[in-house]
Amino acid sequence: MTSRLKVAAFGLVLMAVLALPAAAATPDIRTVTVVGSGEAEPEGLPGEWTLVVSVEHERARTALRNAAAAVGRTRSTLRAAGITDFQTGEMSLDAAIARDERVSLRGFEASTKIELAVSDVQRAATVLDRVRAAGVTQIFGPVASEEASKELARRALADGYNDAVEKAKRLAAKAGVTLGPALTIDERRTDVPLGPIIYGPGQYPRPEAPSRDVYATVTVTFAIS
Repeated sequence: MTSRLKVAAFGLVLMAVLALPAAAATPDIRTVTVVGSGEAEPEGLPGEWTLVVSVEHERARTALRNAAAAVGRTRSTLRAAGITDFQTGEMSLDAAIARDERVSLRGFEASTKIELAVSDVQRAATVLDRVRAAGVTQIFGPVASEEASKELARRALADGYNDAVEKAKRLAAKAGVTLGPALTIDERRTDVPLGPIIYGPGQYPRPEAPSRDVYATVTVTFAIS
């Protein structure tokens, strides 16, 4: 009796499956996959700069005093240029080891750093020239801030997606098919590189700095019909 019930139940299930309308079956979806390239330029976004003041003297107190004076001139120069949002680090004092092996100590080096952000390139160039004359010995940057990095990534990804859509439209038109919605999206982006050293001891500005643009590739799969 139990076996008959099992056979009957299986038969009912089989009949129900066979009775499903054709629309219930999942049709094969045709797709096209394209890769878009995106780029974002940092123009208009603030770049972070690090100014280093370093003074060496054979006497420790003199090194500290001269470094403090250079920092004061630098801060005044920044304020005169309209830049009031900057951070000054604590002054450090280190022994300067002599290059001559016969002498153990060359003197003392007092140093600190000042960090600031400037968005306009021309303004940054003017300010950097002035602070260098005020006593800054090294300048590092520009490095994109965290907020600027996120904004650049968003712009690059959006540009990459738009490029993928345009490529897919051209391919669909060429093949005589209709482009449907995006089914999958995969993105890859290049992080913002660290900025170069613009000024160093006894050096001039580098004529060409590495690009700070952000690049992204976006792979999108579209349905077509």
